Amino acid sequence: MAENSNSTLYPPEQSSFVAGFSLGLIAGAAGYFLFATERGAKVRKQLITEWEGAKDQMVKEGVLPNKQVSIRQFLQNMFEEVFQASLPDELMTSSKQRKAAKTSARRAKRGNRFSGV
Repeated sequence: MAENSNSTLYPPEQSSFVAGFSLGLIAGAAGYFLFATERGAKVRKQLITEWEGAKDQMVKEGVLPNKQVSIRQFLQNMFEEVFQASLPDELMTSSKQRKAAKTSARRAKRGNRFSGV
Protein backbone atom coordinates (compact mmCIF):
# COMPACT_ATOMS: atom_id res chain seq x y z
CA MET A 1 0.00 0.00 0.00
CA ALA A 2 1.37 3.43 -0.96
CA GLU A 3 1.36 6.06 1.75
CA ASN A 4 0.07 9.54 1.16
CA SER A 5 3.08 11.89 1.06
CA ASN A 6 1.05 14.61 2.82
CA SER A 7 0.31 12.47 5.86
CA THR A 8 2.14 13.16 9.10
CA LEU A 9 2.96 10.95 12.00
CA TYR A 10 0.99 13.15 14.41
CA PRO A 11 -1.99 15.45 13.88
CA PRO A 12 -1.00 19.17 13.88
CA GLU A 13 -2.44 19.81 17.35
CA GLN A 14 -0.28 17.01 18.80
CA SER A 15 2.92 17.71 16.89
CA SER A 16 3.76 20.83 18.90
CA PHE A 17 3.19 18.89 22.13
CA VAL A 18 5.44 16.08 20.92
CA ALA A 19 8.11 18.58 19.86
CA GLY A 20 7.95 20.39 23.22
CA PHE A 21 7.98 17.15 25.18
CA SER A 22 10.96 15.86 23.18
CA LEU A 23 12.87 19.11 23.65
CA GLY A 24 12.15 19.05 27.39
CA LEU A 25 13.29 15.45 27.63
CA ILE A 26 16.56 16.25 25.88
CA ALA A 27 17.14 19.36 28.01
CA GLY A 28 16.44 17.38 31.19
CA ALA A 29 18.86 14.64 30.21
CA ALA A 30 21.55 17.20 29.36
CA GLY A 31 20.96 19.01 32.66
CA TYR A 32 21.19 15.78 34.61
CA PHE A 33 24.42 14.83 32.87
CA LEU A 34 26.02 18.25 33.37
CA PHE A 35 25.00 18.78 37.00
CA ALA A 36 24.68 15.32 38.53
CA THR A 37 27.65 13.37 37.19
CA GLU A 38 31.40 13.68 37.59
CA ARG A 39 31.93 13.57 33.84
CA GLY A 40 29.37 16.34 33.52
CA ALA A 41 31.34 18.51 35.93
CA LYS A 42 34.44 18.03 33.75
CA VAL A 43 32.45 18.92 30.64
CA ARG A 44 31.09 22.06 32.38
CA LYS A 45 34.63 23.19 33.22
CA GLN A 46 35.72 22.56 29.64
CA LEU A 47 32.71 24.51 28.29
CA ILE A 48 33.56 27.48 30.51
CA THR A 49 37.17 27.42 29.32
CA GLU A 50 36.05 27.26 25.68
CA TRP A 51 33.56 30.10 26.27
CA GLU A 52 36.28 32.35 27.66
CA GLY A 53 38.33 31.81 24.50
CA ALA A 54 35.36 32.28 22.20
CA LYS A 55 34.38 35.55 23.91
CA ASP A 56 37.61 37.19 22.78
CA GLN A 57 36.89 36.33 19.16
CA MET A 58 33.22 37.34 19.45
CA VAL A 59 34.18 40.76 20.84
CA LYS A 60 36.66 41.24 17.96
CA GLU A 61 33.92 40.35 15.44
CA GLY A 62 31.40 42.66 17.13
CA VAL A 63 28.98 39.90 18.14
CA LEU A 64 29.42 40.73 21.84
CA PRO A 65 29.66 44.29 23.18
CA ASN A 66 32.33 43.35 25.74
CA LYS A 67 33.94 40.41 27.52
CA GLN A 68 31.69 40.79 30.58
CA VAL A 69 28.81 38.80 29.01
CA SER A 70 28.32 35.41 30.63
CA ILE A 71 27.47 32.28 28.68
CA ARG A 72 24.11 32.25 30.48
CA GLN A 73 23.29 35.78 29.30
CA PHE A 74 24.38 34.98 25.76
CA LEU A 75 22.31 31.78 25.53
CA GLN A 76 19.27 33.42 27.12
CA ASN A 77 19.35 36.23 24.57
CA MET A 78 19.83 33.82 21.66
CA PHE A 79 16.92 31.60 22.80
CA GLU A 80 14.66 34.65 23.20
CA GLU A 81 15.51 35.88 19.71
CA VAL A 82 14.93 32.46 18.13
CA PHE A 83 11.66 32.01 20.03
CA GLN A 84 10.36 35.43 19.01
CA ALA A 85 11.33 34.82 15.39
CA SER A 86 9.65 31.40 15.28
CA LEU A 87 6.40 32.21 17.10
CA PRO A 88 3.44 32.45 14.68
CA ASP A 89 1.66 35.82 14.69
CA GLU A 90 -1.69 34.30 15.64
CA LEU A 91 -0.21 33.00 18.91
CA MET A 92 1.21 36.34 19.92
CA THR A 93 -0.85 38.66 22.08
CA SER A 94 -1.01 42.31 21.09
CA SER A 95 1.51 43.25 23.80
CA LYS A 96 3.92 40.58 22.56
CA GLN A 97 3.47 41.83 19.00
CA ARG A 98 4.31 45.38 20.10
CA LYS A 99 7.37 44.16 21.99
CA ALA A 100 8.51 42.09 19.00
CA ALA A 101 8.06 45.10 16.70
CA LYS A 102 10.07 47.33 19.05
CA THR A 103 12.78 44.68 19.32
CA SER A 104 12.95 44.34 15.54
CA ALA A 105 13.16 48.11 15.12
CA ARG A 106 15.97 48.39 17.69
CA ARG A 107 17.81 45.47 16.12
CA ALA A 108 17.51 47.07 12.67
CA LYS A 109 18.98 50.32 14.04
CA ARG A 110 22.02 48.74 15.68
CA GLY A 111 22.50 45.72 13.44
CA ASN A 112 22.60 42.12 14.57
CA ARG A 113 24.93 42.71 17.50
CA PHE A 114 24.42 41.04 20.84
CA SER A 115 23.52 43.66 23.44
CA GLY A 116 23.57 41.54 26.58
CA VAL A 117 20.73 41.08 28.98
